[in-house]
Order: sequence, then structure tokens, then C-alpha cells
Amino acid sequence: EHNHRIQTFKLQMIFNTESAQLVDEWMKIAIEKGLRKLELRTYEKSYILPSITLESRSLEELVLYNCKFEQKQVIKHIMCRSLRRLDLENVFLVDEVLENIILNCRLIENLNIHHCDGLRNITVKDLKKLKEFSVIYDGEQNVQVYSPNLESFTCQRGSWYCQSIRGRLRLFAAQNLKLLVLNGICITDEFFLGLGNVFPHIEELKVSNSDDTHRIKISSQSLRKLELIRNEKLEEVQVDAPKIVQ
Repeated sequence: EHNHRIQTFKLQMIFNTESAQLVDEWMKIAIEKGLRKLELRTYEKSYILPSITLESRSLEELVLYNCKFEQKQVIKHIMCRSLRRLDLENVFLVDEVLENIILNCRLIENLNIHHCDGLRNITVKDLKKLKEFSVIYDGEQNVQVYSPNLESFTCQRGSWYCQSIRGRLRLFAAQNLKLLVLNGICITDEFFLGLGNVFPHIEELKVSNSDDTHRIKISSQSLRKLELIRNEKLEEVQVDAPKIVQ
């Protein structure tokens, strides 16, 4: 019995004080049994994730919906260095927690941060294994990405229709990028001028709901697909892309 391992622990429930204590115990047991995948979904954002979750050296996938990180303790005890996938949706966490997760979990390949309260700056850097990154935010967060091996990047403002809410997006050193999706992000015409040089392997570009885009001029030897949707102030499009099919 002592050799039995728990590969996956999935839980979806409504929490109260008693159930939260039970879940803490279940998670502790699972982690001690070499847990590899944890998926936790709650109906109310009241459950505080115990710090032991990020102390697991065996954890490879962490999927969280509608819960909170324990701020002070989690910063000091991050040891899940096997983590390869991190999905956070409707999760409350502050900048320091995200920074320390990224600092200590260098093997992350797939990262999703959707509608997470508490973040002012979403900075992703030094993740050399990162292939896919998706971020959806509702406030004035700044998003900065430094990722040389990133292949797919989606950035979407959840409240894109509210033009008074503006953040800043910076995407650096993503020369292997193949898919770029921008929805509700303020993109100026200058962004498109250097697209072919900045992203020499870009194959698919989707831009929607950008009120700062007026004239698009793109030159790319790799671009195969271009989608422009609901960019209401767009007046002119010029594309020089010999491989484009759509």
C-alpha cells in the first residue's frame, strides 16, 4: 500500500469551512503520494490553496479555477520544479506570487492566466521551455513577455469594449512565434511594419477589436493566415506575404 501513487486528483465542489479542511487533508495525502496532476474547481472564490500545493516536487500539471493563493507562505515554499502546465482562471494572486512561481518552475511549457484578480503586472520571463501562453485580463494590467522559444501567444482583454481601460503589452525575443492572437489590445499601425523581422516564423495572425489600428502594412515571408475582425477604425490593409492562403 505504501507504494501506491496518486497520478491525478480532480475536484469540483462548493466550499465551506469544514469542506475546506477536508480538501486540505486530501491534497496533502495526494501530494505525499507523488501527485502529478491537480485540477481544482470551486463555485465561490473563498478556498485558499494551501502552501503545500506548491511544495510538491512531482506535480506536473496544476489547473485552478476560482480560488486564492495563500500569499505569504506560498512565496517562501515553491518547490514544484517539475511543473509543465499551469492554468489559472478566476484565481486571486498578487504579482509577487506569480513572479515566484515563474522563478522556481522553469520547466513550464503551457501557461494560461485568465481573469485573475490581484495582478497589476503580468511578467513572464526566463521560461525557456514555454511554448504556449494565453492571457485574458479585465483591468489595467501591463503584460510583458520575454520568451525566446514561445510558439503560440494569445492576449485578450476581457472587457475589450471598454476603451477607457488600457494596459500595455510588450512582447520581446519571441523569434519562434508562429501564432499570435490579439483581441481588444490597443495596437498602433507601427506594430505591423516590423512584423516580419520581429517574428520571422509567424504563420498565423489574428487581430480583433483594436480601435488604435488604422492602416495595416505587413511584409512577411512566413505568414499563411491573417484574420482582422471588428477593427472599426481600420481604413487600409496592405499585405506582402507570398505564402498566405487566407
